[in-house]
Amino acid sequence: MNANFKEEPEAGQVSIEQSSSPARLMTATERVCLGGYLIIVTVVLVYLFGKLWPESLTDFSKGVPDKESLFWGLLALPTPPELRALLLVICAGGLGGMLHTLRSFVAFAGNRQLTTSWMEWYLARPLTGGLFALVFYLLIRGGLVTGGLQGGSSISVIGFAGVGALVGMFSEQATEKLKEVAAVLFSTTKPVEYANPLAKPDNPQPELIGIQPDELSAGGTTREIKLTGKNFIEASKAYVNDKTCSAKLQSDGSLVVTLEPGEIAAAGQKQVRVVNPAPGGGSSDTRILTVK
Repeated sequence: MNANFKEEPEAGQVSIEQSSSPARLMTATERVCLGGYLIIVTVVLVYLFGKLWPESLTDFSKGVPDKESLFWGLLALPTPPELRALLLVICAGGLGGMLHTLRSFVAFAGNRQLTTSWMEWYLARPLTGGLFALVFYLLIRGGLVTGGLQGGSSISVIGFAGVGALVGMFSEQATEKLKEVAAVLFSTTKPVEYANPLAKPDNPQPELIGIQPDELSAGGTTREIKLTGKNFIEASKAYVNDKTCSAKLQSDGSLVVTLEPGEIAAAGQKQVRVVNPAPGGGSSDTRILTVK
């Protein structure tokens, strides 16, 4: 079992990729509770699958009551043919998911690698298996197969249940197949073009006109200068001798720059410029700041 999330753990896998914070191994009590949950879910799914299985595979409506009594009369479920077929496929998907889950549980518990980080995966696996099977059933019934489920229809109930079980067992492969279907359904020959696209305009190129003050005292306490010019934006950066300085935009023609103490520690001339980022943008001409 992998502490870094993958689509699902594979039964019998013994190598582990540890993260910086390895997951805790399940205690004996946690393993027993999880194992009990998996067994109960499996038994319930087998029971529902058997109750929903039709008397006749050639006529799905034959011998089907208006309502199916479940759990010794605790629940009465309407069972028209189409709904019965749909529920049967969901149960088959859940059973396929449970087969994968039980194999994984036994393998990792036997290898003493069953960690708490996978608890949610085990709890949700029957539900995800059933939902994947439902999606595939709707796609097949909606586009690839026509006809009803009664009156000698050629639709194979066994085929639907088998596909549902396979989808539930191999959900990762089923996800990839759904991606392929979506790519075909929603593909376009070229990107959609609009007459007036709402594209963000390019940034302007800045223009640096002056520096206030343009002279500072070496080692002095004044470290703030004001750059004046045009086309300054929020993302504008000020460079002093090609070193970035803290800059605050006041307007598109005013930029306040705070120099580091080391930059005015000694006398000399500093080259100052303003740069706007892409798209567009660019660098302004340089102006001289004198430190004396």
